[in-house]
Amino acid sequence: MTSTPVILIVGAPSRERDACEALLHRLHLRLRVAEPYSRDLNAVHAGKADVCVALCDNYLTAVHEVRLYRDLWPELPLLALDATPGGHLTVPLLDAGADDVLRPHQAMTQLGARVRALLRRTTMGSTIPGTVSLVAGSLRIDPSSHRVWIGSNEVPFSPTEFLILQKLCMHSGRVVPHREIFIAVWGEFRPEMAESLRVYIRHIRRKMQIAAEAVSITTRPGIGYMLSVGSGT
Repeated sequence: MTSTPVILIVGAPSRERDACEALLHRLHLRLRVAEPYSRDLNAVHAGKADVCVALCDNYLTAVHEVRLYRDLWPELPLLALDATPGGHLTVPLLDAGADDVLRPHQAMTQLGARVRALLRRTTMGSTIPGTVSLVAGSLRIDPSSHRVWIGSNEVPFSPTEFLILQKLCMHSGRVVPHREIFIAVWGEFRPEMAESLRVYIRHIRRKMQIAAEAVSITTRPGIGYMLSVGSGT
């Protein structure tokens, strides 16, 4: 990450985008701005952004836009601002690949904190003492490079998925309470994000199933999740 973090804002010109730019400028962050579907999206990023903030104001295209950004930049932390009427796309946007979602009434009070949290996540893996890989059955995680292997298959995970899986792997064989996961990944306990955590777990399970290896995440309703060697639910 650069000494001064770079935030890529993708969104059509609007009052919301202007407000977003003004707030992030006040946090002394460097900004790059692009419009959805513009030809220069990759050129604007060029591997130099640390977080992407996607302004989603069109109900019909919001999910497709986030999926496009995730495909373009699989390793880039992505915060979606759901500015669609009603702001009811939290779960669909997470399913599309967003690492976090803000609703309109949260945006101007929480945007800075959420961006800082995503910036912290990009360096958290390297803060684990030593450089030894984490191993649980056929699962191997390299915290320093943010890479994951299941058996002989390298499996890509988004930054948030990686941190959740890393936390579970560090405590393989025991149930990790929801609160511990929230604090490890988001830096705080946020009950309103419980549904989001379930979405991330579903994504992780799907990728682990594709790898077809006997390592899984077991649910303990109302308590937390456990990484298990063998099948789980």
